[in-house]
Amino acid sequence: MTTGHLLYRERMYDFEEQLTENISLQRSSRLQTVWRILTANEQFIEINEPFMVRAWPSLVLYTTAARISRSVLRRRFQLTTYAIENNSPILPIRDLLPIPPSWVKFFVRSICAYLIKPVDRIAFGTPGAASNYRLLVPKILSHMDVTEALELPTPCTCHGPAKKANLLFVGEFSDRKGIRQAMRLWDEVWDRADITFTIIGQGPLLDFVVAWSKSHSNVQVVVDPPRDEIHTHLRRASTLVLLSQSTPRWREQIGLPIMEGLAHGCEIIATDQTGYAEWLSENGHTVVPQDVDYRRLAEVMLVKTRTPRPAAQIVGTLPLTSSRHDFDRWMNSARPHNDPEATAAGR
Repeated sequence: MTTGHLLYRERMYDFEEQLTENISLQRSSRLQTVWRILTANEQFIEINEPFMVRAWPSLVLYTTAARISRSVLRRRFQLTTYAIENNSPILPIRDLLPIPPSWVKFFVRSICAYLIKPVDRIAFGTPGAASNYRLLVPKILSHMDVTEALELPTPCTCHGPAKKANLLFVGEFSDRKGIRQAMRLWDEVWDRADITFTIIGQGPLLDFVVAWSKSHSNVQVVVDPPRDEIHTHLRRASTLVLLSQSTPRWREQIGLPIMEGLAHGCEIIATDQTGYAEWLSENGHTVVPQDVDYRRLAEVMLVKTRTPRPAAQIVGTLPLTSSRHDFDRWMNSARPHNDPEATAAGR
């Protein structure tokens, strides 16, 4: 990625610090970040995407600072963002505020317009996100630089054991990530001696998952292993399952386990809530509604796990270069001087 400074407020449980060894990394409060926007001489500033509702308190401050920096301090920079939010921001706000739907829609449109208007370039990493934004702020998008492509992974270059008849779950042990549904799927087939089920991760349902595994044969639970061990399991697994469950406040954007499973040549079983749903269906993977009939899905899972396609065939559907890197280069490239939209003033 383009060399730069990464400012963050909090670390997620799966933060891998060794992956940031070549990055200027700094923990920063909201006010410290505002000060950085006001005083730094950066040519490009990337912010969280405007439809990320939980980031709205921060984004209001950051986009306000960007406006002041441009219009008052006369600083010149491009404000960019990368967007993969498939869930309409109307849904979580409607769930939070007991007010009429028309008021919710007006409030959400107003906030989204305020946050996105000073943005110069937006890159959409899923078709669902692009549709989501165009539905709420079409006029503003028509005056911005926009690019769109599905952010597919590139093939992983690691080496490991050959594929076995192994079903794999990787991710947070939580209801939204569908761990209960994956366990329910296994309940339909767990007495099959020729198939194993490996569950990797951690989360609020850890004790529940471990207790369930003890009463099921051919189930292995691996808690928070290092990345090289996760890659070993991905290399060995024939099928990866991620049955994401949407709520009004959350919908799977892409699903990192899906990306990593594809990069290692796994068959994917996912719900239609992921931003990859259409692509997965078109490329031979299994996509189901989140209220699927698990008995019928178990029959599909048995076939996929026992007789998967060659890993090379699955990996062969992936690009050789990263679209996220392409987005990064585009977001951090200067506009032509004769571009009428290339202005230092906030819109």
